[in-house]
Amino acid sequence: MSENQKEEIAQEKYGKSYEELGTNEKKAVGGVKGGEARKQQMADEAGGDVHAAYSEMGSKGGRSSNDE
Repeated sequence: MSENQKEEIAQEKYGKSYEELGTNEKKAVGGVKGGEARKQQMADEAGGDVHAAYSEMGSKGGRSSNDE
């Protein structure tokens, strides 16, 4: 993740510079980017439909893809 992306997310989420954030806030900034990446990956795997990907994930309940 670039410094600009970190700054942008920090400003949007907390209204502060990334450097001003506490440890947990910095982790949350990284989680935002990771969540976006995972969402895109799931959409790509479902033919571009993120809603279908989440629906499929929900239908599996607590089973992981390794359980299949």
